[in-house]
Amino acid sequence: GRYRNSTLRKCVDAEDWMNASHEIRKWVFAGGKKLNGLVLRREIEAELLLKS
Repeated sequence: GRYRNSTLRKCVDAEDWMNASHEIRKWVFAGGKKLNGLVLRREIEAELLLKS
């Protein structure tokens, strides 16, 4: 999938939580559409990454 070569994965692998929290907010599309549920989920996940 797209995650394998993503900047998000590189940040996570490097334990760069600040940049990972920014990158994860970009992952809000499914089927080519921006989904409000994913926007909310990614915001929560971004906050969790910053607490790591």
